[in-house]
Amino acid sequence: MVMKRRGLSKLLNVLKLKDGLFLFVVLMSLLSVMALAVDFEDPTLSNGNESESYFTVNVSASDASNISVFINLDNSLVRWWKIDNMSGSIVIDDMGKDNGTLANQAVQIDEGYFGKGLALDGNGDRFDTSQAINGNYTLSMWFKSNNSAAISGNLLQTIGASYPNVYNTAGKVSLKLGSQNWVTSSTTTLYSDLKWHHLVVYVHSDGAGSSDLYVDGVLDEGDVDTTSEVSWGSGGFYIGNNFNGTIDDIMIFNRSLSIQEVQGLYANESTKYLYTNLTGAVGNHTYGAYVQNTSANVNVTLNRNITILIDSTNPLVTINSPYHTRNYSNNVSFNISLNEAGYCEYSLNSGITNYTMITSDNKYFNATNTSIANGDYTLSVYCNDTIGNNNYTVSSDFTMYDHLIYYVDNSSAGCSNDYDKNYASNPTTPYCNISSAIDNVARGDEIVVKYVEGGYCERILIDINNAQGNATSPIIIRGEADDNRTILNGTCASNGDLIQVGGADFYTYRYFEIRDVVGGDAINVNHNGGNQALNVTFENITISNIGSGGQFDGVSFHSNCTGVGRWLNITNVSKINIVDIDGSNTNYYDIYLEGGGDDAGGNEPGILFTTDLDRANHEIYRAIINNSYGCLWTRTNTTVNDLSCINNLDDQISILDDYVTITNFNVSGTPAANLAINISEADEAILINGKFDRNLTILNNSNVIFTNVSYNMDLESVDNSSNLTRNWYLDVSSNLVGVNITLTNSTGGVFYSNITNSSFNVPRQILLSYINVVGTQTYYSNYTISATKSGYVSQSQNVNMTDNQMISFSLSLVASSSVGDTSSGGGTPSFYSKTIVQDDKEFEEIGTIIKELSRKQRMRIKIDDETHYIGVVDLTDTTVTINISSTPQQAVFNIGDEKKFDVTDDNYYDVYVKLNSIVDGKANLTIKSIYEKVIVDDVVEVKEEKKSLVNGVVEKIELDLEWVFGLVVVFVVVSLAVYFKIWKKKKKKKKKKVDKKSKK
Repeated sequence: MVMKRRGLSKLLNVLKLKDGLFLFVVLMSLLSVMALAVDFEDPTLSNGNESESYFTVNVSASDASNISVFINLDNSLVRWWKIDNMSGSIVIDDMGKDNGTLANQAVQIDEGYFGKGLALDGNGDRFDTSQAINGNYTLSMWFKSNNSAAISGNLLQTIGASYPNVYNTAGKVSLKLGSQNWVTSSTTTLYSDLKWHHLVVYVHSDGAGSSDLYVDGVLDEGDVDTTSEVSWGSGGFYIGNNFNGTIDDIMIFNRSLSIQEVQGLYANESTKYLYTNLTGAVGNHTYGAYVQNTSANVNVTLNRNITILIDSTNPLVTINSPYHTRNYSNNVSFNISLNEAGYCEYSLNSGITNYTMITSDNKYFNATNTSIANGDYTLSVYCNDTIGNNNYTVSSDFTMYDHLIYYVDNSSAGCSNDYDKNYASNPTTPYCNISSAIDNVARGDEIVVKYVEGGYCERILIDINNAQGNATSPIIIRGEADDNRTILNGTCASNGDLIQVGGADFYTYRYFEIRDVVGGDAINVNHNGGNQALNVTFENITISNIGSGGQFDGVSFHSNCTGVGRWLNITNVSKINIVDIDGSNTNYYDIYLEGGGDDAGGNEPGILFTTDLDRANHEIYRAIINNSYGCLWTRTNTTVNDLSCINNLDDQISILDDYVTITNFNVSGTPAANLAINISEADEAILINGKFDRNLTILNNSNVIFTNVSYNMDLESVDNSSNLTRNWYLDVSSNLVGVNITLTNSTGGVFYSNITNSSFNVPRQILLSYINVVGTQTYYSNYTISATKSGYVSQSQNVNMTDNQMISFSLSLVASSSVGDTSSGGGTPSFYSKTIVQDDKEFEEIGTIIKELSRKQRMRIKIDDETHYIGVVDLTDTTVTINISSTPQQAVFNIGDEKKFDVTDDNYYDVYVKLNSIVDGKANLTIKSIYEKVIVDDVVEVKEEKKSLVNGVVEKIELDLEWVFGLVVVFVVVSLAVYFKIWKKKKKKKKKKVDKKSKK
């Protein structure tokens, strides 16, 4: 191991002290820690990439006394109360996050396990922490009971809740978990034996796994399960509350530890080898190894960085077909999809025989099997992704039957009706009127109405008696093919509908051409004997010339019936192309409607939904309605996506009730005397991404929101009981990644703030531009958009949203006195990434500075012609760690904290620092030049801080035996140099005081 120059430089700065005894103590501490060794061994990887989801770490450590070895992965050690580091009643957290406070008679003693420990008398003694830790965590601590009898007391207790709680009762260690039902488990061994014991507790807080208790490196009680989440308190922990004994070296990790790591923490040997595998997600990971001996000395390796390139997640496998269904021939198609690239096979006998599947993109897989016998099967799918993660658990049950098709045809216009015919399979005597009860049809079978050129089939009225099979598998009634549709010709049907469905579940009709209907609807779905027709589907159906002699519809759903219409083409209907009445629930996809709606009984739109609020839901995806009387009139609970209303003769879109959303729409060709959109009595009417060409009327307590909707606002009318809100899309980009885009509203409040991503933009925002509230119009303007990035010239501009806008910022570098650090003397890289040169004046002349600093940024000041630095070492959402040098001093600030520092070692404060706020990863600091006498209590605290800092430097400097004698020489020389420099500085300081007095 080699001592880093930066570490030696810090040490020499520390030694600018006038206390020769202190130098001697430092020298002795260095000599005592030289033998405390820790290093990585093979096969630990050097910095680089890892192709597995885990990586191996091998650590060797040794010392003359017993030692503890552990690994800090990704800063997972979030708390470390060593007990050795205290300031009065404050128990220092070496992680700088949550210092504890002693309560009652708790006292630091020399007889800890690692150096000093905390003595507790069992009568309310403890120390308290304030910061809550949520999520899974591992607790490590040493404890020793003072009483061999049955004792009790809390080793760790969550403040504000009864659990998680690690406590000692009747000499056993117990763990209590749970929010609804507590789960309590205790070790099997008594530990009230007046000896030191090491405890590790893993708390699995989310209820998804088990928690474990280890004592002295051995699992004493495991699998403490709770099915509910752990209820956490709002504060931190009571540590040692009511425990009679001594505790030491309390650590908290925010991850679980392997058994090897638990045994590494258990200090019972002078030589340790910690060999373990660490698991990590895809991405970058940092880790270092620590060793601590029973004298509380610490040594640490350099950090190593590793990048895991692959994931360890099994692919998600979806069986598209066959999926829990019945197949109708021995020719079965298998279709599988993955959520990522990979490879798949399937089996029908639990992997004894596997079949290869074909793919073009390694994500969708297909196979065909033409030799499967009748019977029940389980399809098992075996897939892995391209890096070998497997998923072997996906399966689907299906059944093989013969594929039965019932054929009927229509070969004569004059054929007679036979309502009682039992149609057998494979072609039968032709009948023109399919109105019959068919027995022994299984769900999933097909009834094919054969196409005969010139033939006629008046109606389809089919009832299926005692249908067999899965109740959710449809019975299919179809023409022969999409390109050879069977004609249902209604010229000879003076009354009745061409397709009539009543009281039936799961029927599918497809491949029909319905035309020339005289006395009824093309398709009518209603109830039969009070039973609704449910899950009725119509696909690939053409409808034309309906109800030329009266008021009839193209597709009509009634009385709580449910269904789907796909690929429908409906033209020239006397009344309504599509109508849903009295609580029906329907979805329509890819429909084209033209003409109709202008009959003797009244004028109707292309689509009409008349159902009330509580009984219906309607969805439309991709619809064109052209040259009808109206386009879409709906009352309630309607969702529309991709709607074109073209040249319809009356009000094109009418919304007459609540909860209607229309997205991606275009209304054109509205007659001048009519409304493009009419909204009345509508709450939550939402229109997105559209435009319309004529008048808009909003009436009768309606609440309407437009987002990205274009129209002529001069043709807008909103009555005094209704509201209209207009929003627009704002897209913002920059020429750089990491630019902070901030948007403030007209009152100066921050509306939005985000950072440009790798595509140089931020997510699209929706901005309010206009509100018409009960007839009063308000226009919103003066949005201010700013773009900032450290080291670049900031830009901003105002915007008044009246339409969609794309704003692009192009930032340029700014000439600044700020300089990036590349060295810190002798060419060694500095910890700080940027040093801000405030001025070349004396700090006393400058007076007060308010500055924002990010992590690893510092500011340079000059005091008595000497350079000093104020830097941010670490920064969280709530705290900032500030380092002051040349005389190294370090303190953790909460927001609002203020501290004073003596940087010239003359017992006078020189620098005042206050943390004003933390915003966007920057600490806002007030820094002032002061000259105040250091009081005695502060001197003690400063000395304690210096001592803690020196201990930290000693702990983290890596020594090699060949440096030992060199260090001794260095200390002797430095001691003389320091003494001379302090003498000279005191002389100069004395002169300064005299000058100040003379000025007064």
